[in-house]
Amino acid sequence: MVKYDDYEWHHSGDFPIDLEHEKGITHIGFFFTWCAVNDLISEAVLEKYREDITAIKKKRLLGGHFLLDFFEGCLLSEQLSEQGNAFVHEYYDGLGSLEGKFSYLDDYIKTFNLNRPDRAYYLDDCWENYFEIEEVIDHRYQQWIEINGKS
Repeated sequence: MVKYDDYEWHHSGDFPIDLEHEKGITHIGFFFTWCAVNDLISEAVLEKYREDITAIKKKRLLGGHFLLDFFEGCLLSEQLSEQGNAFVHEYYDGLGSLEGKFSYLDDYIKTFNLNRPDRAYYLDDCWENYFEIEEVIDHRYQQWIEINGKS
C-alpha cells in the first residue's frame, strides 16, 4: 500500500497556527472527490463505502470528510483503481511521464491564485472551490491519457 498524502503531514512545520488541522485535508479531499466522480475508486472501497461514494458523486459529501471519517485523512493506493493509481502516481506525485511538466499541487496553487504553498490551507473546503479545480484535473487527465495512451 502506498500513502500518497496524509493530512497530518500538512499540519506540522509551516502549517499556519491560526487554522484548524482539518484545513490540511482540503486539497487531498478535492482530488479524492474527483477520483470518485470519475470512477477511479477501487472495487473494495466502492463495495464497503458505496453509500458514501454515491453521496460524493451526488455532491452531498466532499471527499475530505470521507477521508477523515474512514481513512484518517489519507489518500492511499488501496482506495483507487489501477487506472486511478497510475494517474495519481504521475499527476498527484508529479512523477513518470509528467515529471517536470505539471503536478496537482502546482495546478492547485495556480488555480486558486495562491502566492505561496502555505496559502493553500486557507482555501474553503466547499463545492464552489472543488468545481474550479475539477476543470483543471479533467484537463490534466485528458492530457495524461493522450501522453500514455490510456483510456
